[in-house]
Amino acid sequence: MKAIVCKFLGPTDTKGARYKATAYGSSITIGYDYEARTGADAARKAAEALCAKNGWKGELIEGTLPDGHSSVFLLKGSV
Repeated sequence: MKAIVCKFLGPTDTKGARYKATAYGSSITIGYDYEARTGADAARKAAEALCAKNGWKGELIEGTLPDGHSSVFLLKGSV
């Protein structure tokens, strides 16, 4: 089982809004998907992108960290 933390990164002078997905030993940053219905949907896309990057397959189970801003996903399946 893998834990993936997804954090929203606000826009800067040079970069637009984005999400960073991090798991032990790997991370990816993707642009914010403005077509996503919610921030949680955008965070899921970041987690899915990290899984695709590493060839991880399985079910993503979603939760929220106590800070109320970061999403966490548990990947249940083959890693």
